[in-house]
Amino acid sequence: GNSTELSTIIILAILGGFILNFMPCVLPVLSLKIMNFLDKKSLDLPFIKKSFLFNILGIISTFLFLAVIIILFKLVGINLGWGFHFQEPMFTILVLLIVLFFSLNLFELVNIKIPYWLFPNQNINQRNSSDYKVSFFNGFLATLLATPCTAPIIGTTVAFALQSSYLNIILIFFCMGFGMSLLPLFFVFFPNFISYLPKSGKWNIYIKRILGSLLMLTAGWLFIVLIKQIELYLLMILLIIIISFYVFIFFQNSNRWKINNILSNFTVISVVTIFILSVLFVNHKNNNNLSSEIKYVNSNKINQYISAGKIVLVDVTAEWCITCQVNKYFVLERDDVKMKLNEKEVVLIEVDWTRRDQEVLSYINSFDRSGIPLNIVYGKVTPKGIVLPEVLTKEVLFRAINIAKGSKNLAEK
Repeated sequence: GNSTELSTIIILAILGGFILNFMPCVLPVLSLKIMNFLDKKSLDLPFIKKSFLFNILGIISTFLFLAVIIILFKLVGINLGWGFHFQEPMFTILVLLIVLFFSLNLFELVNIKIPYWLFPNQNINQRNSSDYKVSFFNGFLATLLATPCTAPIIGTTVAFALQSSYLNIILIFFCMGFGMSLLPLFFVFFPNFISYLPKSGKWNIYIKRILGSLLMLTAGWLFIVLIKQIELYLLMILLIIIISFYVFIFFQNSNRWKINNILSNFTVISVVTIFILSVLFVNHKNNNNLSSEIKYVNSNKINQYISAGKIVLVDVTAEWCITCQVNKYFVLERDDVKMKLNEKEVVLIEVDWTRRDQEVLSYINSFDRSGIPLNIVYGKVTPKGIVLPEVLTKEVLFRAINIAKGSKNLAEK
């Protein structure tokens, strides 16, 4: 019955939340938390416990905050999908700036000690309380970065949540937050564990560089999302502001005239600029040669194709959806798959959901899904469409196409 379904979903939500910790966009933020303690000279266990508790508070309250926003919009009659806030350019810009800041901080190019510069003449209690604020913020940021990662399990749980009662939405989002908190919770119960990690030294610097690079990549990905969302000139203005802020901080720094410092800063700025220009260039080229038929969902058009004996593959995707990019790279862009999709009877319809679009969301909801990736294969035999799993494989795709064709040989390679 209903209760068994709900309890299954709750278990899935906790599991999905836990998996989110290891997503490429979240891992660096949470590792920062642990790195923070390795820098401390003495390990103050009650302080570590409290700090991780604030981290958990940040994670769970952000999940509940998202749940409340979804409910409020539902009351007004607007359905939001998973990852909805990444469809708002202002939000993307904000997260981009925060991530960039963290990344530069790890490379020690921006030397602002986040907790302490707010309170220059504080005593130890104030310092701790400001550290707790940062722990809370860390949980908040980790959760926001986790949301476009529709891990396979998360897709199912969120879809269920968004279509059930308000109480269930809160319950399921809370469980996802709890699942994501299991990692910091481990340190609340075993704060001693941190003392087994090697003390800060050379290796610490290397790890910081690696985490910094991961966050740089996250910032780069957010930048690519923005290209699809806002006008080019606004993007350029944003870029100029970021670089000038960066240069300003650089000149505030006392060691700035050391040659290697100037060199490393110059390298960072040039690498970032080259990266951004190349992305803009590639994007401009891509926009000019779109292979897919139409950019929006049109059921009449789909039905026309089906009655003409065609197989239709609808691929709903967005720049901010990491799983979609993985599917594209490992499956849809492969040569053998492209050949299959370029056959006369197969039509690929790519629907871009980078910006908010109610029609696309209704289409997604019609398959009991709340987020993307969403891939559907239509054919004469399957006019209602075959829904493919979130993480695509070539075999699954080919099998669905063969079923839609009504061919006997399903395992055709």
